[in-house]
Amino acid sequence: MKHSSDRARRLADRCAVRAFVLTALLPLPAFAHGGQYRGPGETAPPGQGSTAAQPSSSGNGVTTGGSTAPPAPAAGPTSSPTATPLSGRGPAGGGRRGINIGPDYHQWQFWWEYNKERYLGRRSSRFGRGETEHWLGRGVAGAAIEAPSMADLRAVLPPLLATLQEAKTSPDVASSCMIAIARIGIEAGCIEAIRPFLDDANQEKRETAALALGIAGLPAAAPLLEGLALGKWEQKDVDVRTRAFALYGLAAGSARRADFVAEPGRLQATLVQLSRDSAERDDVRVAAVHALTALARREPDSGLARATLVELRDLMRDENAMVAAHATIATGRILEHSSQDVSKFVASLAELLGRTTASRDVRRSACIALGHVRDARSFERVSEVLRQQIETSRDLAVRRFATIALGEVGAADGLDYLIARLQSGKLQEGDRVWTALALGIGGRSLDRDGEAKVRQRISDALRREFEATKQGLPASGIALALSLVGSRDVGAAILDRLQAHRNDDEAASYFALALGLLREREHRDVLREISVDSVRREILLTQGAIALGLLEDPEIVHDLTTRLSSAASVTAKSSVARALGFLGDRSSLGELVKMLEDRSHPDLARAFAAVAIGLACDREELPWNARFAAGSNYHAQLETLVGGSAGILDIL
Repeated sequence: MKHSSDRARRLADRCAVRAFVLTALLPLPAFAHGGQYRGPGETAPPGQGSTAAQPSSSGNGVTTGGSTAPPAPAAGPTSSPTATPLSGRGPAGGGRRGINIGPDYHQWQFWWEYNKERYLGRRSSRFGRGETEHWLGRGVAGAAIEAPSMADLRAVLPPLLATLQEAKTSPDVASSCMIAIARIGIEAGCIEAIRPFLDDANQEKRETAALALGIAGLPAAAPLLEGLALGKWEQKDVDVRTRAFALYGLAAGSARRADFVAEPGRLQATLVQLSRDSAERDDVRVAAVHALTALARREPDSGLARATLVELRDLMRDENAMVAAHATIATGRILEHSSQDVSKFVASLAELLGRTTASRDVRRSACIALGHVRDARSFERVSEVLRQQIETSRDLAVRRFATIALGEVGAADGLDYLIARLQSGKLQEGDRVWTALALGIGGRSLDRDGEAKVRQRISDALRREFEATKQGLPASGIALALSLVGSRDVGAAILDRLQAHRNDDEAASYFALALGLLREREHRDVLREISVDSVRREILLTQGAIALGLLEDPEIVHDLTTRLSSAASVTAKSSVARALGFLGDRSSLGELVKMLEDRSHPDLARAFAAVAIGLACDREELPWNARFAAGSNYHAQLETLVGGSAGILDIL
């Protein structure tokens, strides 16, 4: 009875937190694995995923189902001690019927949330200053945000390990601790602490352990992950979700360390076999494609990369549209950093876009992949193909992904086309924001003297569009575009909009972030007053804290640390902890560790403390999951990627 009552209280706490945020018309970041905000919704694109989770029971009356059902307030997928591996492939049940009233995944906010890390550059600026002094444990005198030193990392590791090894650790706390330990990436005790969870009765703990071993980037973990991916662990069958998470772990480890895999050629052969096997579930095949991509991207001009591209070109035409869509993205990601002639690849993508029988997910992926082209010899053809899709495709996602891709390529004729399109006055509001963002991305790369005039033309066009757009949310998207291109003297106008729309959490959060990206420090006081006083408005608090971190605000860390110790509710503590984690200042670690170790706090509060410690101590230039999220076709998602709090991109 005690177990059932504890579980009931836990679910009640979650429901209360969700209810509070939903009353403000904001999605609460999902809790399983430690969730995060991905735009104005928290479930996978409706009807797009090709798999649904097999319903599983935790033995206490709580059942979780597939992604076609609204996300339950439970801690993600759980299982009984005799969990049955998933079998077969494709949807486990019928799709939705009737009118779809879920989130609109054609909105620009989704694209931004999946791609923002490469534009924020928070970690590169945080760790780039005085790096030697940080690792010697001395910090940097006078820096507003001081990254943790190696001594700090070693100091927070024991509390995380001790919490992980507590008896009856909840899935929330255990998963958050494992990911935090992995982010730190120090070998001492990491594998030994995480490995036992690979055999845990709880599904969430098993799959998180597999992923965490890869995120840590420790070469000794690679053989364990390969065995899991192949479906065997200590003579036991491995369920499909854990196999997929192990493959994503191999991808994360390969991206983190060049020596993560001892025999890359042998692993490549294994991954090719898994990705081509039509008897495998989509989750496994797609995860194998991601692992292949990470392995090849280490040396994009190598023989291994060329062989991988040959395999991916075949998979781009696979009869399984989900696999083909991800293989198409993978090819673009590898060629983005290659010096070889990509004309054949461009021709293949153009041919896919011209095929009437190609699925919409494959066509969307083809547009995204064209945006990865960096070979100037192919710019003219790429621009031609993308413009044709913008003007003729009947699929809204194809048109909008093609618009962004044209900005990412950054060729002069493509930027001229986008400027003319924005100024035509013929675009609907949504398309204007997408076009503005594409121009912001394209203008961001124009930093040479010879391109100053083009950059100014882009800035002028964006400024006129910003002034003409009165609604808060569309204007905030254009404000982000202005900040990406580095427009001058627009900070005051954006601040005015922030103050005018301060009660619109979503719009206000993007106005705040735009001010941070502009690096105009004179607006810090007003920005702090609006965002730091928003403890119960989680999205605004987090985005505002990131903005103040970009502006090197000297007070933000102290203010949030003080609020963390005094906050009374789980919602407030979790929001402040997440914001501190994103800022990543070493002075906040003491309070976060105290919160983690205090067992009187609810599990969710302790879990968010672990999440924040991991975020603050992450030494990578980009968060591990940004490599999966950036440039992804989020319409072609599987439950193990984004599944209503149950995928790797739901993890903080």
